Amino acid sequence: MIYFFVLEHYDTDTKIAYSTAPVTITTPIGLEVPGLEHQAQVTTFINTTWRIYDPLTKTIYDEFPGTRRFVSVGKGINPTVAIQAIKNRKNLVEQNSREIGSLYARRLLPYRIRVSRDYFVGGSPNFKIAKRRAQTGNWDGAAELWLQESKSDKRIPAGRGAYNMAISNEINGNLEEAIRWAQKAYEDYNIREALDYVKILHNRQAKRRLLEVQDRQ
Repeated sequence: MIYFFVLEHYDTDTKIAYSTAPVTITTPIGLEVPGLEHQAQVTTFINTTWRIYDPLTKTIYDEFPGTRRFVSVGKGINPTVAIQAIKNRKNLVEQNSREIGSLYARRLLPYRIRVSRDYFVGGSPNFKIAKRRAQTGNWDGAAELWLQESKSDKRIPAGRGAYNMAISNEINGNLEEAIRWAQKAYEDYNIREALDYVKILHNRQAKRRLLEVQDRQ
């Protein structure tokens, strides 16, 4: 499958502000004399629109408009020094343009992130065995024991088991089930860590839905 990656629109707009202000200048021999400081401020806007076209269906697969603003300032006791702000504009335009392109590319490229999760490892023999299973990568085996603990008549092991079951389901990519277990751990057993975990899971779920929408565009 072939797509066209196109910079559909590129435009720069520049506004220049020039001013002077009275200053005191110290001469090489230590005398202070009045003078004027010249200041030039160059504000540049870069407007872009990136598109991805499907040449077979002749449709727009993705569109990403954006604007970037940056300011260059030069000042000194003569206009020549101040005008350096305008000379620097070209380099800054090129630099910011490259960054805009890289930003859009990173938006499209897949990437991996590493996250850490804390889970309960003590309180009963089952939790200790489950810890060793998890350490060897046997998360499904650990989940079997956590599920048993979640059915305990005792509040603490049941709550910890429910929390760990949320961890297990997140590992397996089942965010809805992970949220259900985390909510149960907090609502039914007052496992305080579960409240923050519910928020983390909801945030992951929202990001997943956003990616699914982008894939359908």
